[in-house]
Amino acid sequence: MDMEEISDLVGRLAQAEIHLVEQMTSGFQEIKEIQANTEYKLNALIETVDKLSKYPG
Repeated sequence: MDMEEISDLVGRLAQAEIHLVEQMTSGFQEIKEIQANTEYKLNALIETVDKLSKYPG
């Protein structure tokens, strides 16, 4: 394997790593958004249950 082939392989590996990092970053952002939505819904549910438990009858 000559230096040009090694250089090409290193370049391709670096590009693959950059692509993987971009995908991971996007996935983490999506998880963050889903978690925030879940937290909002959970808080709404807790608030509703609290109100119902205080309702006379």
